[in-house]
Amino acid sequence: MKNNLFLGIDLGTTNSVISYLNIDPLFNRIEPKVFDVIRMDEYNTSRKKTLPSVVYYKRNTDHQYIPYVGDYAKLQLGKRYGHVVKSVKKYMGKDDVPELYDEVKNASNDHRPEDVSARIITHLISHVKDIMNLTEMPNDVVITIPASFDPDMCEATKKAAKKAGITSGRDDHGHELLLYEPRAVLYDFINLKLRNEVPMSLLDLSKPKTIMIYDIGGGTIDVSIHRVHYEPIQELLNIEDLAISRYTNIAGDSFDEAIASDLKNEFYRTLKGKEYTISHLEKATMQKAMQHAENIKLELNERIKHAKRCNEDVSDDIGAEITAANFIGGYPYEDKITKKRFEKLVEPLMGWNLTLADVDRIDELTDEPDIENIVYPVLDTLSKAKEKDPNVLVDAILLNGGMSKLYLIEERIKKLLGEEIIKITDPDLSVARGASICHYYYHKSQQLIANTKNNMVQSTQNNEELEKKQKDKKQKFVDTDGSKTGKVETKVEKKTPVKTGQHLMILNDNINLAVRAGNVYPLIRAGTSLPYESPVFKERFLLSDRTNTIQLPFFMGRGRTTQLPNRRIAWRRAQFNKVYPVGTDISIKISINTERVMKVEAWITKNPSDRVTVKVDTNKENKDKKSSGKKLTLVEPIKLNAKEALNAIEMDCKEIKNKKKAFRKGGVKKLYDRIDLTIDSIRNCLNKEDFGEVINDYLKRISQDSLLRSKLYDIGGYIGHAWKKEDYDVFIDYAIYTISPKSFAYFNNAKTITSSIKALGNLKEQSAIEVLEECIENGKYSNYRDDLRHSLEQIKGAKETVDSCS
Repeated sequence: MKNNLFLGIDLGTTNSVISYLNIDPLFNRIEPKVFDVIRMDEYNTSRKKTLPSVVYYKRNTDHQYIPYVGDYAKLQLGKRYGHVVKSVKKYMGKDDVPELYDEVKNASNDHRPEDVSARIITHLISHVKDIMNLTEMPNDVVITIPASFDPDMCEATKKAAKKAGITSGRDDHGHELLLYEPRAVLYDFINLKLRNEVPMSLLDLSKPKTIMIYDIGGGTIDVSIHRVHYEPIQELLNIEDLAISRYTNIAGDSFDEAIASDLKNEFYRTLKGKEYTISHLEKATMQKAMQHAENIKLELNERIKHAKRCNEDVSDDIGAEITAANFIGGYPYEDKITKKRFEKLVEPLMGWNLTLADVDRIDELTDEPDIENIVYPVLDTLSKAKEKDPNVLVDAILLNGGMSKLYLIEERIKKLLGEEIIKITDPDLSVARGASICHYYYHKSQQLIANTKNNMVQSTQNNEELEKKQKDKKQKFVDTDGSKTGKVETKVEKKTPVKTGQHLMILNDNINLAVRAGNVYPLIRAGTSLPYESPVFKERFLLSDRTNTIQLPFFMGRGRTTQLPNRRIAWRRAQFNKVYPVGTDISIKISINTERVMKVEAWITKNPSDRVTVKVDTNKENKDKKSSGKKLTLVEPIKLNAKEALNAIEMDCKEIKNKKKAFRKGGVKKLYDRIDLTIDSIRNCLNKEDFGEVINDYLKRISQDSLLRSKLYDIGGYIGHAWKKEDYDVFIDYAIYTISPKSFAYFNNAKTITSSIKALGNLKEQSAIEVLEECIENGKYSNYRDDLRHSLEQIKGAKETVDSCS
């Protein structure tokens, strides 16, 4: 590598760090060092190992916006709202930076999160150039990302690096640009052990060990489980990923927000009715409160830890104070956050109601309080690891990340897992150090591979020379009669390719395609080794509309619907060459590389030449509208979201009604076809029992919607026997009431009455015999007599069968 600079960047939510590697050839040791980056506040400059990941766009006299990164930018929080971006990492993969005014975006040309992130990377590497007296900017680095980053987030990070002049990647430098943060922690931890900076007895890796890493920073929590084995003779670190948690943005910023919201509300109370004077400063007030909240959290934590170190009692009244002569709008504010008040504010984030036993019921945890906390990622990861290896046992837990220094985090994880935790020596720097170590081994591996190839070439040349000599010698040992009187054996040494260690990467969560009725279909399962190419999914997805355009909404998560714990990661649109009818079969194939950039191919199954390819990244300003195209209908039986499925039918019924009112008959048939597809999905679903209560609720509140009522009776007639008895009985009461002579005038609609009659017949409901016979004799029902007689025959036929069997 040029200049032998093996650089690693931890592009953090709160702080960013850049490290390099010292190589000691005498003792064959490597030592990562963290750069002291230049940090400028309002008046002075200093050097520190961490750089606040905050960017401030300051307008100069030429009306240009100049970006400042670090402390000076952080000081502008609450003062220059719309010009300052904090925690841009949590926006990666999105199309916009909501904290910046449009004027600033347009003038600076920083419209997207990767544009802002590029400013932080540029600041870091430019200081490396100055510190190391380089003639040009370094362009080969390894940048860390959360292991739970989705494809769009990964791609956005690569774009930020490219905009900052980084050319790392397979094509330019022969290695990956991105490294998962838990792996970086492992590299650093192993290196510390090799340097005897960590007791060798702490974790013996001479035999494979299963290690959990809990990495909590300012914006994300990464929980991962790895099988790790170090081979000292060959200097190989083998890492196998077993499981990685879902992406979650519950972390340090969440704790700050909890404190800041309380500070803001208390501040408003001190104004005693004058809040209106600063109502236009709502966002600036919250930003200012966030700045104070972070300081309070750090000070309170240090006070509590100091008391523990001194063996003092930690009182609930111990706290940190805020004294601001001008909190916002010229108004002063004083307050104190005690330990008791702090713990009450952050209680929803702690997941105190969850235990290890919840690993076995993880799929039942779908409410936000059960998911959006610091414990759920642990349960999620353990569940995934057990799916891969039911007997998996965690040998050690490594705690890392800036937020891991908070006393509450360590206490909560210890209580959850019931085991001692290994704390990384310096959680703020570990990830960057590990990235530079990884960078070194990337290049070392390339060199070893190159040497192996050269050795193999040399070996081939030697073999050819030996064969030639062997042939010459054989000629010398041939008698005049042609018989061999001598024999020469030549042994050629074979070169074995050098092993470079295993670094198997996996997908952290299911990648799902959302289909109609609020459901998702898993395309790639969590734990799948990357890169991956799926089989062709055919005879599984159907067009739900007469169209040439389909929606492809992608979700990540273990859930069955588009609700929590799943989250949407991308929304793409695919357009075929021509329009196809409802029910047309669509084939889909998906591939994903080690950096989680995903490519999806979709084509008409009976016309493979009509195909489209979409890449799930952010290469374009591609803001596909939800109204462009329709979601696909799933053929394969799955568990459906009952409310979403019935809501889809309700929307189609309303659209049919509106079209008929406007005398617009075009498209009505395709809407009926779409309803039929949804009903077919319900008939074949794996959770028919969930529909009884929801259908009864609809029947209770939509008495005059004849088309929708008729469809609900159709569904109930098909699947009612699968319902709970109480739901079934209520449905039968509704159906009988609908067709009874006393309510005939109220429900005088052919579709509704016919569907009710058929439902009772399909369900062979004995209690309906009397009302059906009464209707046959009633002249009002002359148009329904065939259906009435057929249903009556179904019921009586079933009764006779039962009687004969008994």
